[in-house]
Parts: sequence; C-alpha cells; structure tokens
Amino acid sequence: MFKVSAPHPRVSVIIPTYNRAGLISQAIDSALRQTFGDHEVIVVDDGSTDETAAVVRAYGDRVRYVWTPNGGAGHARNVGMAHARGDYLTFLDSDDLLYPYALEVSTRLLARFPSVAMVCSEVTGFDDHGFVDRYHMKRYHAPTYRKPGLTYDTIFPSSVQLLETGAIPNELLRDDPTLATRRAYYGNVYDSYLVDIVLFQNSSMVRREVIDALGPRNEQLFCYEELDYLVRLSRASNGGLRNFTARSRYRCCSPTGARRAGIAAAVPLACIWSAAAGLGIEHRDSGWRASLRPRYGGWR
Repeated sequence: MFKVSAPHPRVSVIIPTYNRAGLISQAIDSALRQTFGDHEVIVVDDGSTDETAAVVRAYGDRVRYVWTPNGGAGHARNVGMAHARGDYLTFLDSDDLLYPYALEVSTRLLARFPSVAMVCSEVTGFDDHGFVDRYHMKRYHAPTYRKPGLTYDTIFPSSVQLLETGAIPNELLRDDPTLATRRAYYGNVYDSYLVDIVLFQNSSMVRREVIDALGPRNEQLFCYEELDYLVRLSRASNGGLRNFTARSRYRCCSPTGARRAGIAAAVPLACIWSAAAGLGIEHRDSGWRASLRPRYGGWR
C-alpha cells in the first residue's frame, strides 16, 4: 500500500499529528533532511479536519501517510509503531523539528552499545518570539532538577566521555566544542523515574525488538501516556545512556502563548536501556516508590 525509501529501512521516524496543517511541513522537512539516509518517514493523521492530508500527500512517496479515526496521541503512536518497518523507531511531534544529524548520532550510539535498548537526547527549546535555549532539558524538567543534590551522577550509576563513544561527527564537534568535555551517562533509572521525570520521549530512539516485547501504549491515558510508556520501558530493561547532543528543537510556545512542542534534542542526551543486569538505582524517596510499585511492579 505504501512505497518506502527501502524495503527494510534502518530507522522509522513516526510523526503523529492532528490539525497541524500549518506546521507539519516543517517537521517533515526536518525529518527528510537528515545526514543519515536509510530511514522512512511515517505521518499518522489522527482524524484531522483541516488540510493536513493535502499537505502530507504533496510529498508523494517520500512520506508514508496513514489516516486513522481520532483516538488521541497514544493511539496515533501505536498506529505508527504498527506501520513502522525500521530496526529503530523514533518519534517526532508534528510541530517540532529534528536537527540534521539527529538520526546519525542516535544510530551510531545504538550500534556502539548493542545491549542498549533506547537512546534519549538533549533538546533545544524555542518559541515563535525568539526564545532559544540550546540545552533545555533541565529547564523543561525543572521540578526534578531543583532538588538538592540531584545530578546526572546521582541519577545514573555510570558515565563515559562522550567523545569515547565515537558517535559525534567532526562537524558537530566543530559547531559545539563543549561536547569534548561532556559525558554520556548510563545505567538503570527505573526507581528514579517512578518519582522524577528524567527521560523525554520526543528525544528518544528505541530498538524495534524492545517495542515489540513491551507491547502497545495505554490508549486510555489521554494525558501523559508517554510517561507511563517510559516507566514500563525502564522497568523492562536495564541501563540508560544519556549523551549530551541536541537531537531536535522543541517548540515551547505558540504565537498565542500556549505551550507546544518543537525541536527536541540538540546533543544526544541518550538514555540507553540495556538488557544486561546489575545496575540498579535506589531512589531516596522510598514511600513514593512503594506507592507506585503496585501499578508497575519491581524492576525485572
């Protein structure tokens, strides 16, 4: 039914959308203009009533267009996951933008760390009035990082020099020399994530076999279903590698001031989930953790 860039692309970029005819072309263009070419772009139209379909179909066979009755973000992401053919899946909101090197860096990391299940990246926040925050995650998740003593070193049990991973292209290092001093953090964060938001779905790339084993998202959760999904993912696997390159730009505000998503991930703030055992973290707030464990269970 759909013509794709390759019979079996390495990466599937899934863009769920609803009534974003005025913005979605920016997201699609950013996904097509990647330094990594072995990928497909899938737009899941969650029952839009505007001109979204016409905008997407104008791209022809460069983009796979999938229409579904309106069911919410979780439903649209599930539909995209079902249609994806790539070994790695990544998600992009339809008002956000990928940096050109986003897929290249994330795929390099997954190839470098074969036991890792997911890579999360840093995000750049921006709005329609000139605001730009190159490394936006700590501001976006401010309640977490305002806690005294909470740092990446306390969240993740291990780290490595980012340059030692071999994932950073030379041109990216020339653009941001601070990457030479940054570290990639990794390890299990399930206990931390039960209490604090330390991951970001829109900057992640996940192995297909991990998604298949985990199952679909909870479509009954119309708000923050992605948080539920990442908690389940962190429980089912051990190890997160957070490297600090911005993957995308995250649109913080619309022209009217409403919060909105934009280019998310300027430096690979990679949270990589490993299948190997042994890197558990105990969160200091055991009461909160205990109250949530009946829903999610212990780390397997």
